[in-house]
Amino acid sequence: MENHYNTILIVEDDAGLVELISEKVIESGHQCKSFTIASEAINWLTKNIPLLIILDYSLPDLNALEFISTLKTKGIALPPFIVATGRGDERIAVELMKKGSRDYVVKDSNFLEMINVVIDRTIKDICTEINLKQTREELEELSKFNNQIIECAHEGVVVYDKELRYVVWNKFMEEITGYKSEEVIGKYILEIFPFLEEKGIYKNVTDALTVEIQSENEFFFCFEKKQKSAWVSNITTPLRNKQNEVIGVISAVHNITGRKNAENYLLQSKTALHKLVEFSTGLIESSTDNIDFEKITNTIQEISGSSYAFFNLFQPNHIDFRTVGLSGILKFSSISMRFLGFDVMKKKWKQAPYKTERTKNKPITKFESLTDLTKTVIKPQICSLIEKTFNLGDVYIVKISKNNISIGDFTLVYKKGKTILNPEIIEIYANQVGLYIERQRADILMKDSEKKYRVLFADHPQPMLIYDLKTLKILEVNKKIQSHYGYTRKEFLSMDITNLHSTDELDSILDKIERTRKGEKTDGVSKHVKKDGTEIFVETNTIETPSFGENARQVIINDITLRKIAEDNLKTSFSLLNATLESTADGILVVDKNGIATTYNQRFAQMWNIPKEIMNEKLDEQLLRYVLTLMENPEDFINKVSYLYKNPELSSIDLIKLNDGRTFERFSLPQWVDSEIKGRVWSFRDISHRLKADEEIKEKIEEMTRFHKLTVGRELTMIDLKKEINELYRKSGKKEKYKIVE
Repeated sequence: MENHYNTILIVEDDAGLVELISEKVIESGHQCKSFTIASEAINWLTKNIPLLIILDYSLPDLNALEFISTLKTKGIALPPFIVATGRGDERIAVELMKKGSRDYVVKDSNFLEMINVVIDRTIKDICTEINLKQTREELEELSKFNNQIIECAHEGVVVYDKELRYVVWNKFMEEITGYKSEEVIGKYILEIFPFLEEKGIYKNVTDALTVEIQSENEFFFCFEKKQKSAWVSNITTPLRNKQNEVIGVISAVHNITGRKNAENYLLQSKTALHKLVEFSTGLIESSTDNIDFEKITNTIQEISGSSYAFFNLFQPNHIDFRTVGLSGILKFSSISMRFLGFDVMKKKWKQAPYKTERTKNKPITKFESLTDLTKTVIKPQICSLIEKTFNLGDVYIVKISKNNISIGDFTLVYKKGKTILNPEIIEIYANQVGLYIERQRADILMKDSEKKYRVLFADHPQPMLIYDLKTLKILEVNKKIQSHYGYTRKEFLSMDITNLHSTDELDSILDKIERTRKGEKTDGVSKHVKKDGTEIFVETNTIETPSFGENARQVIINDITLRKIAEDNLKTSFSLLNATLESTADGILVVDKNGIATTYNQRFAQMWNIPKEIMNEKLDEQLLRYVLTLMENPEDFINKVSYLYKNPELSSIDLIKLNDGRTFERFSLPQWVDSEIKGRVWSFRDISHRLKADEEIKEKIEEMTRFHKLTVGRELTMIDLKKEINELYRKSGKKEKYKIVE
């Protein structure tokens, strides 16, 4: 089916009127096609689609209603049409308009004046409809694209319409709240989440609609039924259309639970530090990485007034623990060996379940005796002997924890008749010890990590440097950048970041730096200059490096000079390939596995006389439909094409005869890329002249052969004739027919 976007079809039995209408149509800048018989117009419409039909109601073979009915019966698309009716036929015209007629014109004295007006108005309406359809399709495609972005966003996206009903609830919101989009979309803002009024979100949303302001607040929610809770920040902004009109509200929701937890932890840490300063300043003064367990244990014994104190720390599994400090017992190792058979300081203990349960949710827990504490861990007889020997009474467990996670405990043992002193200070002290131990562990890990980082930085295979974003001074460089650029570390540290850039890029680099200071990501490709003056193309990736200061930025450099050269070479190769394709005498067409034309040369389009609009579509199916109309045997052609597409690994060579007398030689090969078939290459060569020459040679040979038979008695003449025949055979590429002996 061929579209005639600029053609108006006139179906009118009055030849004189057709000529007059055609003149008006051509004056308006359109082409004409006319028929005086409805059946001829219908046949034409089976293969063509005009922009508009001017349809006379009364035709020799069919009236307009029958004409439209016939098109529908045959399944032919009905283009936009205008009805031309005689005076008094308005009722029929109205009926036709119900069938889809865009307008009607009465054949009166004003007909020729009105027909131009109606045609222009109708065509404008058609163009508007086409544009609206294209716009609608583009909007649908854009909507799909936007929905993909919204669903993949790493933050919550909520959109309300002007009636404050939910219209967007993305995947992030489903995950953080437990509510699926189908539970929310279309609901009123407070219908499903009434607490939003109390949290101030409802006011923010209404303000965004009415006052058109952006607002932000933070709040906590807990949905017990969904078993979901979180701290979130909610930024509410008016949603505007292209005309800058507010059409709704959009909210960006961020999960800030981690940040809030960190803030709470910081608050707790500050509170503990305040208490430490107030009640136990000077208990721990160690500034080294080594924890003074003995000092900590001695201090707790002094504060608590216990006779004996043990400092126990859990292993990473929170099940096993070791005693790392003890106080109040001289030569305890020898005493423990005598009673227990092992050294307490070298023993790894397992946390007993009953002890865990007894001390649960309690900072300090009292046990009536050592036997009550140890149960089956130490035999009761041995515990009884120790209690009598040392006159022991109450035992207290003081938990050492951080963020409600136990990291150890103090075991305080008292003589009979004695009890714990200063429990409030003990609890504060235990918290301080927990913070101190975790801080020391964290410091050790951080120093170890920093050490590893510096080692990794120094020995990293990529050139790297660290610079100050404020001063632009280079703060540190690794070994690779020194060897790659030719500068020593000392030379680098005396430079600023701009010294590495080519002078012709300096203005753009300074602009990038300003945008980086404003928080923009400005990494990309730039040109650096080595110490020896060699210019290189580099790709940079910049990250913050707080360990070198708040303004420190680490730059990872990737030298892409070779890649840039390769890309330039590839462009040159591609240009040469195109030039080669265009210079060949053959018509070339390359299609991918989906039948889409990926490459073709102009010779191909010229050989087949293919219109530009078809070539621009690059659809193999459309190309096939067109070229089939040019062939003597289209069925054989399409069968061979279908066979090759079903057997992509095969090659083919055959002849194609065209209706205009030309003959093409067709070559077809699979397109291989890295041992995989990516498509098919079609090559067409016009061999019409060659075939004609072969035919002429063949006729000449036959003529000479006949002459040879008539002159068989004349030997000398025969030799000459045979030579001529042999010469003709050689010219046609065949083996000589006669062997001549001189």
